[in-house]
Formats: sequence, structure tokens, C-alpha cells
Amino acid sequence: MTWKTKKKELDFEGLEKIAGGTDEQSKELMEFLKKHYSDPSTGLLPNLIRLLRDNGISAVYSDNLAKNTYVDLDGYRITHEELMKRLKNASEKSDGVDLRSWFEDPVLTEEHYFLSSVFSDIRQGTFVFHHSAMRSLTMKSIYRSEEGKNRILALYDRQLSRLSVPWKDLYVPTSFGRTHLIETGNTEGEPLLVFHGGNATTAYNLLSCDFLFENFHIYAADIIGHPGKSAEVSLSAGGYDYGRWTAEVIDALGFDRISLFGGSFGGGIIAKTMCAAPDKVKKAVLYIPSGIANASAIRNASMMIPMILYWITGREKWFKKCLMPMAITEDNISEDILQTARLSIDYMKVKTAMPSDVDEEKMKKCNAPALVLGAEKDCLFPGPKVIERAERIIPNCRTYLLKGRGHMHSLNEEEKKMIVDFLLA
Repeated sequence: MTWKTKKKELDFEGLEKIAGGTDEQSKELMEFLKKHYSDPSTGLLPNLIRLLRDNGISAVYSDNLAKNTYVDLDGYRITHEELMKRLKNASEKSDGVDLRSWFEDPVLTEEHYFLSSVFSDIRQGTFVFHHSAMRSLTMKSIYRSEEGKNRILALYDRQLSRLSVPWKDLYVPTSFGRTHLIETGNTEGEPLLVFHGGNATTAYNLLSCDFLFENFHIYAADIIGHPGKSAEVSLSAGGYDYGRWTAEVIDALGFDRISLFGGSFGGGIIAKTMCAAPDKVKKAVLYIPSGIANASAIRNASMMIPMILYWITGREKWFKKCLMPMAITEDNISEDILQTARLSIDYMKVKTAMPSDVDEEKMKKCNAPALVLGAEKDCLFPGPKVIERAERIIPNCRTYLLKGRGHMHSLNEEEKKMIVDFLLA
């Protein structure tokens, strides 16, 4: 028996170099893919992934290499031995190519890592191993240019330098890629994992979270695949990859569970985590969150059209017009928002997809106390609808409507105190 194949005429110039050149096993598998399956428009690795998927191999990603455990896309843990059984069954159909050898050794060498670290967006389905080792070969940058990346990170550092409390950089490994966090606040306080909004940064977010510094030992994560210093690995906004990534970050920080705080895209990440890893969540504050009751895409056209016109013309009026549906009034557009948003729009491959609405049955498995704050006039995540659904699907939920406010706004002192008191109670 042989693999299912899609024979094509191919140009494989340069792939021998990727394979390591001298490694016979690398050459053998590469030649097999050349002969039967590869598509030059997508490259070697996506075709290997498609090959596995077409032969019914369940998708898995590395969960904890030290423990040799994995998690499939249904959320079930499988052992390394079980993975080997699946690969053995698949290899019996593979023209004699034994795929097990590519996944046996977690120690990656230059000759083997391009295949023993198969990388793909989980939306494509199949194996995802050792993401960080694959970045240089498979990942397209999230930035439009190196200059743009440098400008965004320079603003990041300038904003970080304005924090009123000491801070330090942390890097933790996850199977999705290396994750950068800022550790700050009260090191004797309650641990709190904080997430920023989409296409924004941790540095910008911390400037507006100063009310948390006194009471909390803050770990503020650069969301993977967003501007900042984490790996440039873009995860699917559908599904629960962001929740699984968060669970790995919590493990890497050394906590069994921790309280979470996040707004907008970051609130959606918390919602995904509550579904994918409910036991990791001590308490959760979801502030103007995605992932609960997102507005329809057509409602966002009021922002996308001015953004496109700004890209075409470079005129300032179109830049501000793309922010106004979120801000409602210009008073809500601070200089930090202007700088952060402008650099993201100018130099990022802007992510328009927000974490999708979570499944009700999955969310009902999370019993952690949750506080959900929705903004009444939020064009992205309409506050009344967010609150109505949150009260219905989150078992232990308090809600608060930010009356008269849109997506961009400031919290008053009473609202800040409410959040702090909830997390400390």
C-alpha cells in the first residue's frame, strides 16, 4: 500500500540545503515527497502535513517535551507511545518510509529539525511539533518590514521606560514558540497574568493598568503572533489554540493556576483559556472582551474602509476615522493610542480576526469566578450582548455595563477599585 498522493511537476531547488545536505534519512524522506506529493507553491513542510492529514493522522502538538506528552485537537492528552503507534500505522502505508524516526528524539539537530519539528497553523489540521525551532524556516514575519519591526519595538521600549514601578523581562518556552512577558508590580502581591489587546503591545497596555501595580505580582504577556517580543507565530482566532498557549505559559511560570486579566483580544484569550484549561484559572476579569458575543463582521466596515483609504493615501484624516467608531469621541484617543495604532497599521500585517465566540458547553466547565465588563456602545463587542451571553454561559459570573462608553475609554476610580476588590476577594 502507498500513501494517497497528488503527483505534480516540481521545482525543488534549494530543498537539499534545508534537508542538511549530508543526512541520508533526510534525503530519503524528501525524495519521497518530491516524487509523490509536494506542491512548490506551498513548500515541503505544508505538504508533509497534508500527506499525514490525508492518511487520517490526528493532529497533535507538543505539550511538554520533558514529559513526552501531547494534546490532540480534541483536547485529549496522549502519550509519546500512543503517538508512535499512530505513526507506525501510518508508516505501513508509506512506501517503506518510517515516519516514527522523525518524532522520536526531542533533541533537534540541524539535519533533522526541519522535519522533526513539523510546523503548521492548526487550522490546516495535522502535526505541530516544537514550534520555536521551526520559526526561521516556516514562519512569515508578522511585520511588513524589518524597519517597521524596529520602530514598533522602539516605541515598546519607550513606553515601558515610563512605568512607575520596576520591571524585568521574562522569556518562557511553549510548544507554540518562545513567549516574552514583563514581570512587574508588587512581587509580594497576588500573582496576575495580564493580556493586552489585539495589534497592541504589553508596554502600551501596562501604562493603562497602573491601578494593578500596588496589589498584584504582574506577569504581562506579549501575545504570540502580535507586536512585541514573543515568537512571530500566528495562531488561529477560531478554536482554542490561544487557550492552550496560555495554559503552557502558566505551567512555564510555575503555577498550577493563576488569576487572569485581559481586555479586548486579551479578554478573548481568557475566554478561550477558560474553555481549554479551566483548571488553570483561579479568577478571571474579562474587560470589553472578544470571544463572548462578537459583533458581525459587517459592523466593522466602518473601521476597515477608512483604514484601507489611509493605507492608500497616507492622509491623517483617514487614520483618525478608522479609530473613531471605537473611540466615539476624540477625547478617548490618547497620544499613546495614536502612536501604538499608527505603527501597527503602518508596519504590521494587521489582524482583523478576533477570538471567535466560545462554545457554551465548554465554557460551562469552568467554575472559576469571573467578572465581565462590557461597554454599552462598543462596536466590536457590544456590551449588552456580551453581558447577556456571559451571564448565560459562565457558571460563576458577575457582570458590569460601562454605560455610554465605546471600545476605547478610561475606567473611573470606582470601576478600578471594583476590579481590584474582585481579584483580591
